[in-house]
Amino acid sequence: MPAAPTPIEPPGRGLLDGKRVVITAAAGTGIGGALARRCLMEGATIVISDAHERRIGETADALGEEFGTRPEAVVCNVTDNSDVQALVSTAVDRMGGIDVWMNNAGLGGNGLVTELTDEEWDRVVDITLTGTFRATRATLRYFGSVDHGGVIVNNASVLGWRAQRGQAPRGGGERRFTVTAARNHSGRLLLSLKEVGDRTAADALRGTLFVIDAADVDSGDDPDEFYDHELEGLPVTTVDGDPVGVVSSVLHLPANDILAVTAEDGRELLVPFVRDIVPEVTRDGGVVIDPPDGLFDQ
Repeated sequence: MPAAPTPIEPPGRGLLDGKRVVITAAAGTGIGGALARRCLMEGATIVISDAHERRIGETADALGEEFGTRPEAVVCNVTDNSDVQALVSTAVDRMGGIDVWMNNAGLGGNGLVTELTDEEWDRVVDITLTGTFRATRATLRYFGSVDHGGVIVNNASVLGWRAQRGQAPRGGGERRFTVTAARNHSGRLLLSLKEVGDRTAADALRGTLFVIDAADVDSGDDPDEFYDHELEGLPVTTVDGDPVGVVSSVLHLPANDILAVTAEDGRELLVPFVRDIVPEVTRDGGVVIDPPDGLFDQ
């Protein structure tokens, strides 16, 4: 698994011309910030929100500098229903209405189920699940009060359908399977599993990530190809030599792979595994990254 080339951003095509869009958790350079930027590229008027006042203000300033008009930035904690109601009211006041609402607020968590405290679990659920419910309920009530339709987009983690070790709040647990037969078919590896006896059981495994013991895997000859287990545990430093943390896992997403890095202060940092951000990886020396400004902001 080499670092992927940085994707080329397609130009806007006016897909959201005249639309009024609200985006939660839009601060920084993550998915919410990317959504805000893309909506502006497609011609939308937007209101962005986040629980972090400084970061949402900085994001609004950056978007204003790039696109010429600073979007309205609203501090909103989705665990507080009054904040959610105020966000709806502010968006309607500033834009004259809402056509699209994007629920992006979510909180992950590290650790196995056996290690999570009730408080950690409750916080994940309150932000990720109940927060989405609060915002959806408020938006539906607004749509029901006006004579135009609307769209609600709920953004979710890929770990909701594919488990990842150490991500108990987002995914499922582990199961063991025994391979009884294997063959190649049209470029795909087909497996027969002892524990999967019929088509229904097989369909239930769609999207499942299968792993094997690292001791059974040959590293291969290509120095730019890495298995997940070869990356996990590697130290991560910046191009300036500053320590960042240690690779804890690798997330395989549709767009590109992500290195999950446990920082020295215990935070989980997500690093896109693309050449512009990860210019160097060696099995002996570790991972060198060149993070863009704001990638690791709180």
